[in-house]
Amino acid sequence: MGVPLGPAPLFACLLAALLLPRAGWSLEIQQISLDGGAEKFMEVGAKVPYVLNCDFRTPYDDPVKEVMWTRYGKPFYKWMANGNPTVLDANFLGMLDTDPPKDPHNLHFKPPLHYQLGGNYDCYVYTAAASVNASYYLRVIDADSGPYNVSVESLGKIKKEEAEANSTSDGASAQNQYQVSPSDDDSDTDVSFANEDCTLVWSLSTPPIYPRPNVTCGHYSFDHQDVVQRLPAGLTLHKYPNGSWTASFYRTHVQVASLPKNHRLGCSIRIPNTTYKKVVRAPDDLWVESLIDTGGCPGLLDIQEGGVIVDITDGSYTCRGDVLPADRTGRALASLSCPDGHRAMFAENQKGSWNGGLELSCVENDLGWRHYYPDNPTRLGDLVDPTTLPVCVPGVSGAEASAGSVWSLTLAVTLALGWLVRP
Repeated sequence: MGVPLGPAPLFACLLAALLLPRAGWSLEIQQISLDGGAEKFMEVGAKVPYVLNCDFRTPYDDPVKEVMWTRYGKPFYKWMANGNPTVLDANFLGMLDTDPPKDPHNLHFKPPLHYQLGGNYDCYVYTAAASVNASYYLRVIDADSGPYNVSVESLGKIKKEEAEANSTSDGASAQNQYQVSPSDDDSDTDVSFANEDCTLVWSLSTPPIYPRPNVTCGHYSFDHQDVVQRLPAGLTLHKYPNGSWTASFYRTHVQVASLPKNHRLGCSIRIPNTTYKKVVRAPDDLWVESLIDTGGCPGLLDIQEGGVIVDITDGSYTCRGDVLPADRTGRALASLSCPDGHRAMFAENQKGSWNGGLELSCVENDLGWRHYYPDNPTRLGDLVDPTTLPVCVPGVSGAEASAGSVWSLTLAVTLALGWLVRP
């Protein structure tokens, strides 16, 4: 009489019966999968032990005798149950481990990888009684085997450095970023700036990339950490005989005013049919950053379009048309007036008088123009919306006629020392 089994041995027997292959089960490849990385592709240069697995199930009474891999139909790798694996394609000798610690029937790739390992693979499994095969397309990308050369510089700075290098021995030095010329009476300064100081020079060249990449260049957003708007940078793609590609453009000019604040110039590199993405942009440059992000008081262009004469002294314009003190200290002044024979007219829902004059100020890190009180300069005035300022129309009011048909207004802009850089 046999000894009855306890609960634990009985459970073990049942589990083994479920897991072990049974007689009559057919030979089956369950899946082919790539292990070793987080993505479903191999990347050249990645120090990852990639393995292409061929998982199969066989009857226990008909074991596997041979596994052979082909690449594009050509014999590539073979494992025999009674021998060591063999690399069958001489072009790939040394690229696979033929003595792996386990599962020698799988493809164990050895670094450094080569992009030519990519392609269509078939796994063939043979037993004495049957055979079966399954296909897998292995993607191998090479996008980081060389440097990405990218630069963004100010055209004005480039020319100043070139002029400085070519200057004579009299010690001529480069001018300030924002150029200010003396006024007629030498007591104030008039604003002028060269467009080249507000022009960025942008260049890019990539290393050889395989396969053909999709490259998008334009506005890089810090919020999205990606290129959010494409620019026509003059990008060209060049294909090498080995099938890899390079992307490049040289000295593309971009106006600072066209680039939103808190953005930079960058390129996004993507590989089709994979999740690979790389965003490249120039290293941080304080000069370029100041051109893009520096703020100031609105340049009052809207009221100038309304006929108001705006005369700014002791100041300079940023590349976006905002006003800053010429030497980054003291105050920039703006004198506003209507031409002879014109008067100031406010919008229908706005009230105001220009007879007594109006002074506004803008301090560092402020939001814009404020009412300014010369007798109490520390007082923080209310913010003034530039759109509420009047326009000049033909005609003279009685009060304005007695004052000579001309009204004037001085806007005092008080800004602190140094650059104003807003995030």
